[in-house]
Amino acid sequence: VQQQLNKLRTETGALQQQIQTDEQSLTLFRQNFRNQQQQLQAITTLCELEAKIANLSVLRDQLEAGHPCPLCGSCSHPSVEHYRELQPDQNRQQKLQLEKTVAELQEQGIQRKEQLLQSGKRHQQLLADYQASVALMDNLQAQWQQLCQQEDLTLEITATCELNDYL
Repeated sequence: VQQQLNKLRTETGALQQQIQTDEQSLTLFRQNFRNQQQQLQAITTLCELEAKIANLSVLRDQLEAGHPCPLCGSCSHPSVEHYRELQPDQNRQQKLQLEKTVAELQEQGIQRKEQLLQSGKRHQQLLADYQASVALMDNLQAQWQQLCQQEDLTLEITATCELNDYL
């Protein structure tokens, strides 16, 4: 029983350490996931704006230097050349890649959380086994002491050499 107690104590301690490590890892993983989600949201917003700008290309093409804009009336549009240089496909590709990354991270996060839950359940089972073994050990110790009193012996339960000599 003592060997079982020692084994359970060691296994419980190792599993507790692993759970703590996994919890820290999961915390960092979740932070990375949130960062990726934020990047995805930013690129999604950028893609939406680029799509709006691209849809205004017909009006932009009608702009002539020194003439008022048919939409706002301004004679100056300094960003027109910049808008013509936009490459929405590049940002769309980045958005698709980020969507894929976020989906993969989400799946990994679900798996990590499930693994942590399983480790927690195993830890609880080990603790219950340990407590049952302690109770058994206490019971055996009490029985041993009772037997020793009946035989007028002063042997510890772990003193196997002395017990063999007595027998």
